[in-house]
Amino acid sequence: MLKVYAENKLLAKGKELVNQMSASGCRIGPLTWDAIVKLYIDSGEVEKADSILHKVLLQKKIRPFFSSFMAVMDQYAKRGDIHNTEKIFRRLKEMGYVGRMKQYEALLQAYVTAKTLVYGFRDRMKADNMGSNDLNSTDPTAKCSYQTASPLISLEYSNRWDPMTDERSSIGSSQEAPQIYRFNLEEIECATQYFSEVNLLSKKSSFAATYKGILRDGTEVAVKRINKTSCKLEEAEFLMGLKALTLLRHENLVGLRGFCYSRARGECFLIYDFVANGSLSKYLDVKCDEIHKVLDWSVRVCIIKGIAKGMEYLHSDKPSKPSLLHQNMSSTKVLIDHHFNPLLSSSALHKLLADDAIFSSLKTSAAMGYLAPEYSTN
Repeated sequence: MLKVYAENKLLAKGKELVNQMSASGCRIGPLTWDAIVKLYIDSGEVEKADSILHKVLLQKKIRPFFSSFMAVMDQYAKRGDIHNTEKIFRRLKEMGYVGRMKQYEALLQAYVTAKTLVYGFRDRMKADNMGSNDLNSTDPTAKCSYQTASPLISLEYSNRWDPMTDERSSIGSSQEAPQIYRFNLEEIECATQYFSEVNLLSKKSSFAATYKGILRDGTEVAVKRINKTSCKLEEAEFLMGLKALTLLRHENLVGLRGFCYSRARGECFLIYDFVANGSLSKYLDVKCDEIHKVLDWSVRVCIIKGIAKGMEYLHSDKPSKPSLLHQNMSSTKVLIDHHFNPLLSSSALHKLLADDAIFSSLKTSAAMGYLAPEYSTN
């Protein structure tokens, strides 16, 4: 009956039937959940269908059908919603659904619809043990040869070329770096209202400015806009620096969500998690008439410990990341989240910048007081 309601888009009747089944204590199995999910999808409520599947998974009593997740994933892909398509993709992998071509076709469709370049797609498939026969016979990239309309980079993506494995790009495979998203320029411009001064978070320096942005799914982000002339001249060096940033994952570092590189504009954009409480500098030497409160001693100790943990992580040499120095540490580079946990920002940013840009920025920044005298004078 639910299937009939779904086919005829009778959402109200379908909901009523679901409520009756729930009230009567009727056990709802995977087949019924599949019908419920498709009922919401056919009524245009994809997010609700996604939420239902997530709740069913959390109960750990019933395992929904693969087709239920794919129905949701396909809808996100048609919208060009990369974030949610990737989310369903990862969820299916966690459930053990690996090596099914439909997942990759939907994932690639999301990137194509969003007009965003796909990096390392073949490497991801190989990492999931997709056989060479699968790659050759049903490679989803073969279906998606197109000239991107995005102002990002004008190039053709086909089954003959992959930017991630091309000799000119050495950012590395997905086996080495965690998943981060490649945003297109149109999405970044819309998120920041075309880099409106209203959204400017930090004063423009000689090489970068940071803006607040809101993505299509409502997520708040901080977008660091870097002038290409301040970046490393060698593309291979720049890509290696970008790879170093993608490897950083720690509870006391501001999370990097993705990046965007526009050759046409001569700019690079780094998209970070937005940290609402601003920098630590705002909470030091607070005056009575200011809106920022004086931090309790216990909170200050927790902040100091968090900063130390973040710095220790950066300096450590691990299999997942090389040892890195911050090189621009100051109270303005420590952001405070809503739980008053410290998050180090601009970590390893020097890996992308030219030496002249790094030194000139240090000369005029608050970091001078944190540098060894011999470093700042030479």
